Amino acid sequence: MFPPSAVIRRVNEEPVILLGAGRALLLQLAHPHVAAGVHEHSDFQSNPFKRLQGTLEATYTMVCGEPSLAEGVGRRIRWIHDFVTGPAYQANDPANLLWVHATLLDTA
Repeated sequence: MFPPSAVIRRVNEEPVILLGAGRALLLQLAHPHVAAGVHEHSDFQSNPFKRLQGTLEATYTMVCGEPSLAEGVGRRIRWIHDFVTGPAYQANDPANLLWVHATLLDTA
């Protein structure tokens, strides 16, 4: 999706970025809507490493993959998030998406 020289690719390809995964997750869970969505709709608590692997694979594909694969992953994530709703939150709410992306950017 991004050219090989893009900064986002260079950052994503650094193994040290994995060290920030816990920090990013804690920041994400600090938002009450994100925390509720994770608690009620994610397998994170029962299988955190599977969840981490899925997130990393999706992120890497969207940043470094072929455009058609990256777009497909993006569509699938938006579709999955369509079903992550509760009385006070929706995963696809732009404010919630911005929060999650901001935690990733701040951690990187």
